[in-house]
Amino acid sequence: MALIHGKVEHVSLEENQATVGRRFTEFWGNPFDADIIDELAAPDIQFHYSLHEPRQGP
Repeated sequence: MALIHGKVEHVSLEENQATVGRRFTEFWGNPFDADIIDELAAPDIQFHYSLHEPRQGP
């Protein structure tokens, strides 16, 4: 299940794997594409990395 536009929807294993794959290839890949986060992530996403304070979307 996934929360998509405020609604809980069922997501297949294949769809989830494709989304994760896109995050790695388009966000972490070369060239870097920061816009992919707007498409794949929730507006209130939180990032927690050990090298800086947690960051949250707008």
